Amino acid sequence: MKKKTIIVIAVLVVLSAALAAGGYYWFTMRWDENRPYASYRLEKYITLGEYTGLEVEYGEQPDFSAEKMRELTKTYFAACGVSLLEENESKTVVEDGDFIRIVFIGTAPDISDRVVQGLANDNWELEIGKESFIPGFDEQLIGREISEESFKFKLKFPEDYFEPELAGKLGTFECVVQAIGTVNISDMRVQLLPAPMGRERFESVEDLHGYFRVEIAKKAVERNEQALLDAAFKNATVKIFPERELTYFKAYLEERKAIEIEGEELEELRNNIEQEMFLFAVAEEEGLLVGGREYKDYLDALQAGNDEMTDEELHEAYGSRGLIIRGMVRGKVMKFLINKAEGFPKVSAK
Repeated sequence: MKKKTIIVIAVLVVLSAALAAGGYYWFTMRWDENRPYASYRLEKYITLGEYTGLEVEYGEQPDFSAEKMRELTKTYFAACGVSLLEENESKTVVEDGDFIRIVFIGTAPDISDRVVQGLANDNWELEIGKESFIPGFDEQLIGREISEESFKFKLKFPEDYFEPELAGKLGTFECVVQAIGTVNISDMRVQLLPAPMGRERFESVEDLHGYFRVEIAKKAVERNEQALLDAAFKNATVKIFPERELTYFKAYLEERKAIEIEGEELEELRNNIEQEMFLFAVAEEEGLLVGGREYKDYLDALQAGNDEMTDEELHEAYGSRGLIIRGMVRGKVMKFLINKAEGFPKVSAK
């Protein structure tokens, strides 16, 4: 056999092995979003430190108290536009502890149309004394009468207010008290709520609270997972930043949000990409990369119960192949890290 033929066969064997060994992580130097980090030799981009047996400071156990459930119920009803007010027709003056409905318009200097729209509500229900808005707002409503005439007052937004455009500014508020009464949380009211995505309508208050407990538990686990990931990533060293990932995700997010990603958001995106690269490096080290059969089984599970959904419709609902693979790798690596961590807290929604 000629020497040139032997070399060609040897190259083909190496390429075939590379293709088979990595599932979707094929040997390539051309960047492809659908094959995350396939074009990188990760050891050149990141050096892993200690990532098992870590002692991490986790968050407190979540709050499942009756008071927490009540506050979440009020917030959820308001977000769904369903009333919780049981009117007391004999009351005409607002007192501390009353649950009331008001028409509300606020304004402040130099704010965008988006914020202006957020400071207007013609059907706002709030419990006086809970300070659910800004300090001093509830006090301005005490002693006001039910009337068709509006009243105005000024209050300063806190310096640390969550909306930067309003933080520290003096706001002007115009209100009309429409009704006064108490909070009525009943099974009948709960049944008026629209069904969350992926489940049927709520049948009772306990059903709604069970949903809240599950969601609270999920968020607590996510916070603890992030604390563990932060601690493990802190021990790694990023040697080269994958700029192609930043270019892709910046364009992807800007298209979805219709805003330019810059400043703190851009820095946060860079940090997220570095942590994702760390996850893929651990997956490579521990044999946790996603193979072709595993990916196909995952898609079949997503498609279960809806055989008519095409692959195109499935990806439109759950994201591109690359995004799905990224999520699968994160899930596998986080499960591995949790199993190897010291004292990862268990959270139960019961």
